[in-house]
Amino acid sequence: MVEPKEEIKKIEEKTKGLIMKEGIARVLRHLGLGKEEIIKAPIECTGMKLASNINAIKVFKKPIGFGFEYAKEDGMDGSESYKAGDAVLTGMRGGRLFIQRDKFEKTYDIVGEGQCVEKKIEVLALKMNEPFTVRVSWSKDPLTGRPGDMLLQYGEGNYGIVSKGIYEVMYETTAEERKLTSKLSDAAKKGKLARIEELLDEGADVNMMDENWYTPLHYASKYGHLEAVKLLIEKGADVMAMDGGHRTPLDWTINEEVRTLLLAVMRKSVKK
Repeated sequence: MVEPKEEIKKIEEKTKGLIMKEGIARVLRHLGLGKEEIIKAPIECTGMKLASNINAIKVFKKPIGFGFEYAKEDGMDGSESYKAGDAVLTGMRGGRLFIQRDKFEKTYDIVGEGQCVEKKIEVLALKMNEPFTVRVSWSKDPLTGRPGDMLLQYGEGNYGIVSKGIYEVMYETTAEERKLTSKLSDAAKKGKLARIEELLDEGADVNMMDENWYTPLHYASKYGHLEAVKLLIEKGADVMAMDGGHRTPLDWTINEEVRTLLLAVMRKSVKK
């Protein structure tokens, strides 16, 4: 049976368009619906405010050194243009990055003759599970991202895109985020209801992913803690949230009561 496209559309709307078609196919199978190939245009992220997105996390870039110089005249490097006075950064592999001088001085520290490191500045990051684009001030063409890439927001209208591999090497979550996420994940694994409520009251994000890309609901479902699953859903946990392998909490559970609850919530959300 091939399910009508409107059912798929409902799932996409519920998950804010941030799950891959492989994940959608898996959700449809869980719900007993048909499988249908989905071809979508990239998500346009320009103007998105990650501070208001429940899945965005606070991170900072690890201090990595670059060689740099100031451009002496206007020029082009491939399709990228730069102006006299812009900072020209050179990475370890020879790649070049062009940054307006005022922005460079705000975001980098000069540590020696022709050497700089990026300042430890907190930014917001969001894992994207579909192709996406975002426009930036320093390029006439939009940046394009692939499923699994991270969308970064440094400030109002100031974005960047990095691949998952580069992100894991160059970025890490803030100590505050790591601490709360770790504690909430541990409480969800053990099914400690009072602790879960306490951490959420302290500001822990119910949909925060840990270093394994699991949400608290993934853990509670995996370890079969029905009451914890109920509590997390009541507090806003996303039953459609997908880990790095595009698996929902339902994919991880072997507990029939948990499975029944998750399926019921998923079906209800699709019918809305």
